[in-house]
Amino acid sequence: MAASFPRLRVDELRAQLASKRSLVRLQKAIDDSQQATVGRLGLAGITLQRENQRLYPRGAEAAHTLGYVNNDNLGVAGVERWLDEQGRVDRPTLTNDVDGASPPSCAGSTARCPAAQSGALVLSLDARAQKALYEELAAGLRKFSALAAAGLVMNVRTGEILAMVSLSSFDPYDANAASSFARLNRVVGATHDIVPRAATIAMGLESGKVALNSTFDVHGPLQVEVVTISESGQTRLLTVPEIFTSASSNGLAQIALLVGADYQRGFLDKLGLLHRVPIQLPDSADPVVPTPWAQATTALVALGRSLQITPLHVAVATSALTNGVFMIQPTVVKRSGDQTDALRPAVVGSDTSQKMRYMARLNTEVGGAVSADVKGYYVGGISGTLGAFDGVDDRLRCFVGGIGAGVALGIRTEAAVSRDVPQDDGQFVFAQKPTVCRGTKRPRSYLRI
Repeated sequence: MAASFPRLRVDELRAQLASKRSLVRLQKAIDDSQQATVGRLGLAGITLQRENQRLYPRGAEAAHTLGYVNNDNLGVAGVERWLDEQGRVDRPTLTNDVDGASPPSCAGSTARCPAAQSGALVLSLDARAQKALYEELAAGLRKFSALAAAGLVMNVRTGEILAMVSLSSFDPYDANAASSFARLNRVVGATHDIVPRAATIAMGLESGKVALNSTFDVHGPLQVEVVTISESGQTRLLTVPEIFTSASSNGLAQIALLVGADYQRGFLDKLGLLHRVPIQLPDSADPVVPTPWAQATTALVALGRSLQITPLHVAVATSALTNGVFMIQPTVVKRSGDQTDALRPAVVGSDTSQKMRYMARLNTEVGGAVSADVKGYYVGGISGTLGAFDGVDDRLRCFVGGIGAGVALGIRTEAAVSRDVPQDDGQFVFAQKPTVCRGTKRPRSYLRI
């Protein structure tokens, strides 16, 4: 038996057969030659059983989103697990799943998608965009010898996730052989200190206490309780757009302190940053919210510290600030226009949203996201080097993230990219933004936007 079934280990096989269990499953998905071997051996008690099998034509590319099943075909992670929790028996289908050969209308409204009309569950993932993002992140992972990477492309008007990738990935047919590190979906399941500075700027504008032409003195250190916030190279007053494009820690902290802790907490809660993001992925994580929320916490959260959230939190919050005021619940399942309209609470005023789009675009023209710009697209950039603390040396846990959104002419998509533990910190920080650029451009070329 063992000679014909290389995946079986002799010691494990002996232990299984010697157990008192009445039924032991030896191996799933055997091929024709292995079936012939079982018949030829004629071993008493060894039988073949025909059963349904999940097919994952995209393999590791979408493994974290689709998830996988156990030996009893029960969902263990991702959409597979969500389906079983919902009591559904239909399995997910990606739009444009076979090299773009499926009807392109599936990438639009569900009303025009034959699979959706038949009652099948159709995911919002576009296979072409998924492949492009997977390849760009994998290339960046290899180039900088990073341990992990994550990214997503989202339609910020509908909340539909068009691509979601987490690396390292795994083979969904043999998920148990992968490590927990590889099985972790870093887009929804890993939390970091990554509150975007856009949230702090928008909060100040929305409160009415800060205007675009407001100025802040950032040249000296700022003492907040036991925390000292300082930065070098600034010798003059900075306006709000300059604070945004230069990522001034001192300026961001001053804006948060001016607004106050209560308003900050309420605003971040309205953006969905203080609770789990509702999405059809049961393995999504809750944020780690600091307690108590002291004055120093107010300043640190403004800098992207103390409050730990997932990359999906960042994408959802940023889209709400720039898509024309609406908070859209994300989804990996196709959504109709009526369903989208029912999930569009306003979180900021249209004036604030317009100003945020202006500053996001300015950031790609003169700020820290210049290299994330894409010729032919009106890209707005939100980027930064962020911390991930888990008890090891912070220098080895550098987490770099960037967001590129089609802004100013009307947002359609947002691309968020992050990588964990780069081996060359100095080069990696600056090389992150071109990855956002490519992760934005390639999917858009397929989606015709």
